[in-house]
Amino acid sequence: MRRLFVTLLLLGSLATAFASGTVTGRVVKVLPLLLDARGRDAVSPSLYDRDAYQVYLRQPTNEISAIRFAVWWKASNARDAKLKLRVELRGSPPAVCRARPPSNKPSRPVIFAAGLR
Repeated sequence: MRRLFVTLLLLGSLATAFASGTVTGRVVKVLPLLLDARGRDAVSPSLYDRDAYQVYLRQPTNEISAIRFAVWWKASNARDAKLKLRVELRGSPPAVCRARPPSNKPSRPVIFAAGLR
C-alpha cells in the first residue's frame, strides 16, 4: 500500500512538473483613456490632472479623437516564449462619440498601449 502511494505521488509530481511548463497569462487592469485632437490624454504629467482632463473629455465635447487602452498584464513561465496580446473590442461608442458631426477626414485608428510589469 505504501509503494502504491509513493508511486502515485511521484507520478503526480511529474505530471505537475510537465504541466507547469505551459505559458499562462492574465489581464490585471485595463485603463481606457480618451485622447484629444493632439493625441494627449492629459495636459500635464500629473495623475490628478490626467483624471481631471479625462472627466473634461467625457463631457459632451467634440474634442475626442481616439481612445487608447493601457493594459497591465502578467504572464508566467514565459522566459523565451513569444507572446501576443490580442485585444477585441465589442459594443458601441459612448454617446459623446456618436454626437460628433461627420467629417471628410478618415477617422483615426484606435491606439493600444500594452505594458508588461
